[in-house]
Amino acid sequence: MTQVYRYRILLRKRWWILLLTTSAALCYQTYKISKLPVSYASNARMIVSDVAPMPGQGAISQDNANTAATQIELMKSKEIVNGAKNRVAILFPELIPVGVKLSIGMGSSIYTLSATGDEPRYTQAFLNALMDEYLEYRKKTRSKLTESSLSVITDQLGNVEKELRSAEDDLKRFLRENNIVFLQEQGSSAGSYLGNLNNQLATQRTELQFLEKMTVEQTMERERQHGRGMVIQKTAEDTNTEQEKEEKNEASEYFEMRQRIDMIKGDRSELARFLKPKHPRMIRLDEEIQRLERTFDLYRNQSMQQMAARREALRVQIKHLESEVKEWEVKAHDLSSRMADYNRIKDQVSRQKELYNRLLSTIQNLDINKSLAPETMSIFERASEAGEIRPISTNKILASLGIGFALGVGILFLLDRLNDRISSLTELCEFFNEPVIGQVPHEPTLADAALEKSLLKTEDKRHIYSESYRNIRSSLLYMDIQGERPKTILITSASPNEGKSTLSANIAVTFSLMNSKVLLIDSDLRHGLNHQFFGLSSTPGLADVLGQRMTFEMAIRKVPEYANLTILTRGKLADHPGELFLGPQTDNLIKQIYDQYDYIIIDSAPVLVADDTPSLAPKIDGVLFVVRAGNTSTRLARNAIDILSSRQVNILGLILNDLDSTLPEYYYYKYKEYYHTTPKTSKDDD
Repeated sequence: MTQVYRYRILLRKRWWILLLTTSAALCYQTYKISKLPVSYASNARMIVSDVAPMPGQGAISQDNANTAATQIELMKSKEIVNGAKNRVAILFPELIPVGVKLSIGMGSSIYTLSATGDEPRYTQAFLNALMDEYLEYRKKTRSKLTESSLSVITDQLGNVEKELRSAEDDLKRFLRENNIVFLQEQGSSAGSYLGNLNNQLATQRTELQFLEKMTVEQTMERERQHGRGMVIQKTAEDTNTEQEKEEKNEASEYFEMRQRIDMIKGDRSELARFLKPKHPRMIRLDEEIQRLERTFDLYRNQSMQQMAARREALRVQIKHLESEVKEWEVKAHDLSSRMADYNRIKDQVSRQKELYNRLLSTIQNLDINKSLAPETMSIFERASEAGEIRPISTNKILASLGIGFALGVGILFLLDRLNDRISSLTELCEFFNEPVIGQVPHEPTLADAALEKSLLKTEDKRHIYSESYRNIRSSLLYMDIQGERPKTILITSASPNEGKSTLSANIAVTFSLMNSKVLLIDSDLRHGLNHQFFGLSSTPGLADVLGQRMTFEMAIRKVPEYANLTILTRGKLADHPGELFLGPQTDNLIKQIYDQYDYIIIDSAPVLVADDTPSLAPKIDGVLFVVRAGNTSTRLARNAIDILSSRQVNILGLILNDLDSTLPEYYYYKYKEYYHTTPKTSKDDD
């Protein structure tokens, strides 16, 4: 943001540079344009005719194939332009050829042509010749295009005819070798039969998976409920119903025997509660149980053998079905391949016939268009009589304005690079570490006023100006320092004309207005001006006191307008004031007046002008360093502060003087209405 502020301030001060460079560039370009020769312009128009299209015209139409931009470039082409020049030379041999500049625009269906040249008759004749040459070129091009298209399409028609005959021969050969009706029926039957085989194969595989995973009991239970023939009923047609019933009965007997064994064991358990194991009845039950279990084991082993035989039978059937499926898949694939070849050959014949008929129709349409196709482009208005025009180039004027503006910006940038003056508070804080005690804005009323008018008054109407000094006073009163507040304050700057004398006088006045006893001393024994602020003479003053020509009490003077302010002017000009400040008389004077006043404000000479201030400043409580916005060099100010720091001077801070209060960072200075003495009434006051 600091650089932005610098550019804004520089632009406000040096805006006339941009105006000067831009105006100079514009004047130069205007002069160059005024020296250009007078030109003549002729205008004409051509129109795209709205005609009914011929049959097949859209396929090769030149107007449809090319855009308006293409036609414009064609009119400007070297071939058309040279043809127009030759035509003018033949028709008007008395005209001297001159350079002609063409401009062609397109609006809706009308082309606007403009020719600009140095000779009016030649310019008009050239524009007419250009349109005639363009139309002649279109006519020749259309004829060449039609002939070329006929030749290409005729050759293509012959190739298509050969391919059509070859495809028809292939179709006839295929029909001789194959019966299409038989192939279609056989393909449909093969597909259906193959689908049935796959269904049977899937069913038997599922049944085999069930048998391999189920136990004997699960198998017998399944046979008892559904019969053994669930799979065999679906796959083997030779299985008889009697066998199925017999197997179902065997499964029922198996589970009945198992149930009977469980019942007898239950009865034995009940009797065992009352009878001994050797009891005849218990013995009979044990024998019965053993007999039934032997019979049950026989049934169970027989069932396991039957399950194994059933699984083996299913495996054989699955293997047979898989072999049959593969066989029929080969047959179905062969039939599908032969039908695909037939459809491919038939489609190829159809495509070749369609292409042959389309090419034949195109040739017929081309023959008609060759003799009947109308010209879509025609001359709407012949070239007008060439009128005189003055060469005015907006682009050149804008370019000159841009160049002038860029040159001005470059000069401003160069000035900014060469200028190290401080322009804003932001720059001051960027280049210096010392605290900023206050800011005094530029006061326009002081530009040509006498020095005594720069002083603040008790009821000063310059509210912004006076408030800035009150702010400096508050900053000094409430500085963040240890110990007592400084009573003796020296005000200096790096070089002359930075406003330190005005600041010294007004700071002294500001302290006196708060009923403090203030002494203002002008220690610039070479060019001190403090006496002029108060309308006093320069003598007697400080130089007389330090030179021991009179006492302090004899040299001081009161100011009637400020009851609490005492002035000690510079006195008689001294040749070597530096020796006076280094002598013991300066120390004695400071000790004498230190306790007599609340504040002692000392206006001193610039640091870089003489050694007066560096000799006096170490004996003072604190120093305020003045920097004038837009005037003080950063390098010089830094050198001056370094000199004071090397003398062990207590620099209280910086004061930015004569700043531009219109910059955004000084927005609070814009609220002048806050200082109005007449209060505004509002509903909130009630």
